[in-house]
Formats: sequence, C-alpha cells, structure tokens
Amino acid sequence: MTFWLVRNKWFPFKYNGIVLWPFIFMRPYQYDTHNRILFRHELQHCYQIKQRGVIGFYVRHLWLLMKHGYWNHPDEIEARDVQLQPLTETESKWYEINKISL
Repeated sequence: MTFWLVRNKWFPFKYNGIVLWPFIFMRPYQYDTHNRILFRHELQHCYQIKQRGVIGFYVRHLWLLMKHGYWNHPDEIEARDVQLQPLTETESKWYEINKISL
C-alpha cells in the first residue's frame, strides 16, 4: 500500500493534516520538528488504514467521529499517543521522499 505526502501552505481543510487515501495532506510548519510530529500523527492513520482496509477505516472513522467527536475519537487518541515518538529510519526516509510504502 502506497501513500503520497503532499505538503502545501494553502490547505483547504481546517486541520493541519489529513489522510485521504492515497494522499497525506500536510500544512507545513516553520520548524521541521513540528512537521515530523504531524507526519508521525498522520502516518499512524496510514498504519490504521493498512490494518483495517481503506473502506473499513473510513466507515469506522466516520461512525466513531459521529459517536465520540474528533477529540475523543479512538483513532485520534492513538495517533496523538504516538506522535511524539521519533520516526524510525524507514519512516524518516518516507518523510524525505514524500512516499510511504506499507
């Protein structure tokens, strides 16, 4: 499964990042550390998509979003829990080449 990282200052969503398979859209921060934290957060959603399948992930995600809201959404909690973990060597490579291969 492949995802493409798109970094764009003009961003049509209210969030700083969003995964819309097969793309990860990110609004770049001024500091690379913040960009890597956001990338790690969005990358966790890519892992969730791989685990549940594209349709399964989005159906579940929307259902839980309606049930719990954004902040209490289990997938968002999981992504926030790991976003401060350092990127692995492979994840750092993906970050540099803007292509994620899962």
